[in-house]
Amino acid sequence: FERDCSLLTRDVFSAFGLYLPRNSAAQKNSFTHFDINTLDNSQKKDFLDRFGKAYLNLLYLPGHIMLYAGKISDKNVAVHNIWGLRKDETQRLLISSSVITSLEIGKDEISKENLLLSRLKEVSFIYLSKEEKE
Repeated sequence: FERDCSLLTRDVFSAFGLYLPRNSAAQKNSFTHFDINTLDNSQKKDFLDRFGKAYLNLLYLPGHIMLYAGKISDKNVAVHNIWGLRKDETQRLLISSSVITSLEIGKDEISKENLLLSRLKEVSFIYLSKEEKE
């Protein structure tokens, strides 16, 4: 059975009666979302620590979507289906599975700019209270 990241998030939320579009960009646009593209990695971690809600945030980078799962051992983690990580121009570290990973998976083997955290562009909030929206 072929799966990709957007099908995984779609299937997770459909179990709760929330039907998401099929592609990652449309999924992140389905909710209130914030552009964090200009933040450095430390600021992105701080943003998730302060505002992130486990299983209530979608993390978007072009062509990929993840479900924020909170922190494990002081690391921000996400549930997603991923093909692999770009090691360099000709090599990839293959994963090809649905996984729970740190946003810095592969940090000892890939360049900083190829980390999921570095490539993270937007955070979508599936639920925001009235106060949080203000």
